[in-house]
Amino acid sequence: MDRIIELLRQCFQVEKSELISISRRKSCHKARSLGMYLAHRLTGQTVAEIGEAFNRTESAAIHAINQVAARLPQDLELKNTVAYLTGQLLQN
Repeated sequence: MDRIIELLRQCFQVEKSELISISRRKSCHKARSLGMYLAHRLTGQTVAEIGEAFNRTESAAIHAINQVAARLPQDLELKNTVAYLTGQLLQN
């Protein structure tokens, strides 16, 4: 999870404290949602654990994961971002 958060921090130029804060700023929200989606796809952690890592409830994590998954087929920029982040995470 730390690698995901660090990569998001670098790519979206937000602080770790912002990613796990209660902030609803658009830049934080997008990065956080992507982080939860990637964590769900790439780690063996439960949705509850993923939510906890991002200071969110299990239902908020489920919502974020589902929102990203629903947008992927029609949002080319999001699809490219997910592909890039996934590649970076799987590279090491």
